[in-house]
Amino acid sequence: MVSPQAMDQGGQGVGDAGRTKGRIPSGSWGTWTLDRVLVIAGFAAAVLAVVVLGTVDSALVGPFLIILLPGMVSTGLLLWKPRRGFYLIAGFANSLLAISAIPFGLIGALANPLVGPVYNAVVLSVLSLILALPSGVLGFLRGRAELRRYKPYVAQHIECL
Repeated sequence: MVSPQAMDQGGQGVGDAGRTKGRIPSGSWGTWTLDRVLVIAGFAAAVLAVVVLGTVDSALVGPFLIILLPGMVSTGLLLWKPRRGFYLIAGFANSLLAISAIPFGLIGALANPLVGPVYNAVVLSVLSLILALPSGVLGFLRGRAELRRYKPYVAQHIECL
């Protein structure tokens, strides 16, 4: 297998027979960061929590979809254009289900695994909190680090004007 750096320099990958000339397309998995994948996985866990909870009481699906709406929009924006602000917004919005469930007995439901699908939904919502919030914050902070790296270069050109 050829590394992405070698592919950018024109090396061919294994088995591509010269069709792509060794380049990774810009929309491929090669441009995805771990933070981006974890924020999207947190969104998937939140959606699965709502689906599992919908099997218990279908009247709760509507309010929970309203809680998931900011996560749907912000994750869509993160998929469309991965900007550093979208990481923070999507990380918080995808963990909103677990954050809003804390006052309603999230910790108590975790203590009693005998409640069946409710326990499964609570575990999935906590998983969405654990995956999405830290990776959203880290994606935001890594974006700030990239800005600091380019700041002297930008400042130098501004001074030239």
